Amino acid sequence: MPGDQSIARQQYYGHPRNLFWRLIATYIGDHILTEPYADREEILHAYGIGLWDVMHRAERIGSLDSNIRHGELNDLTGLFARYPTIQHIGFNGQLSANIFQKRILLGLIEAGGFTKTMTTLPSSSPANAGVSHQAKVTAWFSFLQRSLA
Repeated sequence: MPGDQSIARQQYYGHPRNLFWRLIATYIGDHILTEPYADREEILHAYGIGLWDVMHRAERIGSLDSNIRHGELNDLTGLFARYPTIQHIGFNGQLSANIFQKRILLGLIEAGGFTKTMTTLPSSSPANAGVSHQAKVTAWFSFLQRSLA
């Protein structure tokens, strides 16, 4: 779920201290950081990257994932049916990976197999201060390089 600042700006990863766009720039290039938000989404798509929340909506006071309550799942089964060429899924943090694995994955497997690779990446959130910037860069760059090759 997007945080308060992302919701206010109507932009994925809109908090100025969120590292998501800078982590993406390590692979795509720094030019993405100077592009308007709408163009950033187009650039991601041109590289074969899509953004999708595991949760469609939820209640949350503040921006911390630990405050999420009454979450409603996004239709990821439908997403994968519409875009069968998706092969790699990167979760931006442990919570989204856990929700996917506990509430969505079994249904996908039962519906006909699930052959996509899944990687839990260190969260790009400023709240994830326990992981160094360099560790985040290394993990994200490796995932992007492996997934987009």
